[in-house]
Parts: sequence; C-alpha cells; structure tokens
Amino acid sequence: MDNIAEFVKADIFKLKLKEKFDIVHSEGLIEHFHGEDRIKIFEKHVELCKKGGYIIIFVPYMSLKYRVIRSTLEFLNQWIYYDEVPYTKEELYNMLKSFNLKVIKMYNLPLTVYEVGFLARKDF
Repeated sequence: MDNIAEFVKADIFKLKLKEKFDIVHSEGLIEHFHGEDRIKIFEKHVELCKKGGYIIIFVPYMSLKYRVIRSTLEFLNQWIYYDEVPYTKEELYNMLKSFNLKVIKMYNLPLTVYEVGFLARKDF
C-alpha cells in the first residue's frame, strides 16, 4: 500500500516546499504568533495551498466562554498558553478576505475552547 500522507516537522517560516496541496490545515497554531508573524503564518497557509484548494484553520476566539475559562485557569495557575492571543471573528474574517480567500463556512465549536474554525477556498 502506498503512503497517502507524509508529515513534515519544520519551522513554518523556513519551510520551502515545491509542491502545493489540496488542503492546508492547522489547529491551535496561528494564535501563538504576534504582530507581523501572525500575518506571515497565515500567508504561509495560502502559499502552500493549490489553486482551487482549501484552507481549514481552527483557533480560539475571544468569546465569553473563552475569557471565563482562561481567567479561571490563570487564577488557579493552570493556564499554560501564555503566548496565546485569541482572534475575534471579525479579525479572522478580515484576514481571510485580505488574502482573497473565498469563505465557504465559519464554524462555531460550542463544546471546545477552540470555538471557531473556517473552511476557505483559494481561487487564484
């Protein structure tokens, strides 16, 4: 049986691949970057996606539930993601639009802290 998937462990900012992919997915990644790196990492998702391909990303967003969970865990000294900066839905949507991605669906995931995800298509 042929391998149908290959995993690459690398610094995403230094990742140089010749091939493009039908699906580019990340979960629990982009919210750990700040400033320009936040845009560059999003750009890397777009760069790795084929024309007509899909980008799927899940991130925490600044909901009341997220703020309550985070505040409680910080108070109990149990929060371990101090570099995490959650997105607002508007910030995420605007980021997608700034890269000319077609938003197919935005998901609310009510049973998780990572409460928002999206499916977008790259048409260029």
